[in-house]
Amino acid sequence: MTISPTTAAANTQPTTKSGVAASKLDSDFQNFLQLLTAQIQHQDPMAPMDSTTFVTQLAQLSQVEQAVQTNGNLESINSLLGANGSLSDVSLIGKDVKTNSNRLNLNGDEARFEYELTSPTTSTRVEITDTEGNVVRTFNEGELDGDQLYEIVWDGKDDQGRDVGDGHYDVRISAKDAEDQTVKYNTVMTNKVKEVLFDGGLAYLHLNNGEVIQSGQLLSVS
Repeated sequence: MTISPTTAAANTQPTTKSGVAASKLDSDFQNFLQLLTAQIQHQDPMAPMDSTTFVTQLAQLSQVEQAVQTNGNLESINSLLGANGSLSDVSLIGKDVKTNSNRLNLNGDEARFEYELTSPTTSTRVEITDTEGNVVRTFNEGELDGDQLYEIVWDGKDDQGRDVGDGHYDVRISAKDAEDQTVKYNTVMTNKVKEVLFDGGLAYLHLNNGEVIQSGQLLSVS
């Protein structure tokens, strides 16, 4: 995803739906007045035209104008709510947040993450891989129950006891049940929010594991 700062429009043309509708309504109203003026000027004085049709059309234009104004007000409210939401996201910078993710960030002596199995298993193997998919550390967890969170504390070493170095790693789990069927899982990562990025009027959280998400994807904040 490419995120770029939002910029103000360089022109004054209506860009919202209500703005475009208002511009079109103004044009229709001017045409209506020109047509009404022309017909009044050229009407037969002995048989003046019925004004009922014009009154009805004028009332309809007034109703449309009110609807356009209402839509404009709703767009303003929606924009204000979006701005308030963005400000709330900014307050998350530096906070620890939990998300469903396979991406693990190692920074220092250890990294922690949680996982949940959808059903009981007879064998469970948790693997940590580098960015190229190579397994650097394996945890054989054995038989586990489903529907509860398990925590892994990784000391930042590979299976041979060597330090692997700080960086981003991925977690994958291979789990089987009593019938040798694959058991699904969810992994939960805790990361810090590094910054808030804006794109297309939306706010995105840049986490220290390298992922960019929206605040609606957060499981918890601490």
